Amino acid sequence: MKNKKQITIAVSSVLVVLALVLTVVLLIKPSFADPKEGASPVSDENAEVTKNQKDPDLESAEDITVMQLVSDPEKYDGKLVRITGFCFLEYNEGDHGIFASQNDYYGQTGNAVQIKYETNSHFAGTFGGGYVLAEGVFDRSDRGEKDTFCGVLKNIRRCELWDKEKRCSLSQFYTITSNVDYTVTYKIKDKDGKVMLTDTASRSRFIYQVNENVLAYWGAGGTGFGTRWAVFCDVETGIVTEIKGSFLVAQGDYVVLSKFENGAFFVVVQDIFSPSRYCKMHMLDNPSPSADVICAARLNGEGKAIVTYLTGDDYQEKEMEISFP
Repeated sequence: MKNKKQITIAVSSVLVVLALVLTVVLLIKPSFADPKEGASPVSDENAEVTKNQKDPDLESAEDITVMQLVSDPEKYDGKLVRITGFCFLEYNEGDHGIFASQNDYYGQTGNAVQIKYETNSHFAGTFGGGYVLAEGVFDRSDRGEKDTFCGVLKNIRRCELWDKEKRCSLSQFYTITSNVDYTVTYKIKDKDGKVMLTDTASRSRFIYQVNENVLAYWGAGGTGFGTRWAVFCDVETGIVTEIKGSFLVAQGDYVVLSKFENGAFFVVVQDIFSPSRYCKMHMLDNPSPSADVICAARLNGEGKAIVTYLTGDDYQEKEMEISFP
């Protein structure tokens, strides 16, 4: 009986010890068990560093258009975005604009976002005037030196040619050749290879695509909008228009011109090849007494243009929105 009692006491003691050990194990949490609770300061710091140094390539950029940035810059401020647009990048230049279209680029409209990158980065290079795809963080606070952009795309992680031949489908119909006498020869051919227009000039000329069949060739005799002119070539039909003076912008089947008639200034929207089919005149309200009151013109998305002109004796700027049919 005595031995049995001793055995019982020994077993009970072992069980008590095991219970105590188990209780201690359950109550004490190791520092690495949960980084949110009871972790050492070093573990917390490492967790925060890992969070902040997340691989940017794993972040998903939001696909938007340039016009979305132009129309609502506040909405996308500080966001990682992916856009496509027309741009001309050159070596040693780290500050350019990506425009909504080729038309906007040559017309130098306000439908553009600035793009900045380090000149020694692998993004720097010559894109030769084409459509690009770019990814970066949008910052609406920087509108460029001339306040012409809706903001800036910075922290660029991607910038490359995008579908150039598809988007610039009429590039095969024209050539621009520099001559030894510092002049430039511009030539446009139709789909059959027949020369529609050829011109050699010392002043800059521009060619851009208006619609799927039409190229605009334009230049200026001076600095004002009243000195600008344009000729339009339909490469499908071979039709070439006469020179259209006081050219502002063009899109689709329509061209916007300025006109002074019977002592009044007008903005005129007309069919490029058939003004008799469509022609609408918009009179400027109280224009300033100046030979050239138009100070800016830009496309505002599809089927709209905004013309800025000087008004009153104090030459205040005023905007007029023009809608195409």
